[in-house]
Amino acid sequence: MTLRNLMPVLAASLMLLAGCGENSPAPESRIDTSHKQHIKGEPSYQKPGAAVRFSHNYKGPIALGEDYSMQLSFAVAESAGRLDLKLRPDAGLSTDLSTNQFAFGPESNQTKTIDLKVRTDQAGKYYLTIFASLTDGQGDTQHRVFAVAIEAGDALDQPGKKSATMGESASGEPIVILPAQETVSK
Repeated sequence: MTLRNLMPVLAASLMLLAGCGENSPAPESRIDTSHKQHIKGEPSYQKPGAAVRFSHNYKGPIALGEDYSMQLSFAVAESAGRLDLKLRPDAGLSTDLSTNQFAFGPESNQTKTIDLKVRTDQAGKYYLTIFASLTDGQGDTQHRVFAVAIEAGDALDQPGKKSATMGESASGEPIVILPAQETVSK
């Protein structure tokens, strides 16, 4: 490569390095956090551009056949707007709510809370899916979907869950034996 070919590359590199001087702002200082509202007990991170922040107090697993009280909390970034929520539990998971749809008006940007009880009679992993829609003052709507994984019963009692066993190879080395199912397709 000749010096004539290297000159444009060197000039472009110098311009890029000049932008990294001491006077350029740190990346953290360019992030606007004034609109974010912190939910108590949750990390203060909010997905950039997310209109709704979600937290819950579920700490599982839950006992079979017993009600488990939990709280769902939602904070909105917009100070004015309507928040619509739809809850959809998996089959086998029930809630004590008379309706699975909620609407919160634009009264303030306080945290919105839903208290509920969940219950299941069979061991397994269930999901409580939450669909959130926030409509701002201009009529623009933003959507987010959240899910709470709810485990019920003892992990060893869950149907279809097979664990690995330890074994020994012909040469005496320890091996892990996993269940497998072979299928042949023609």
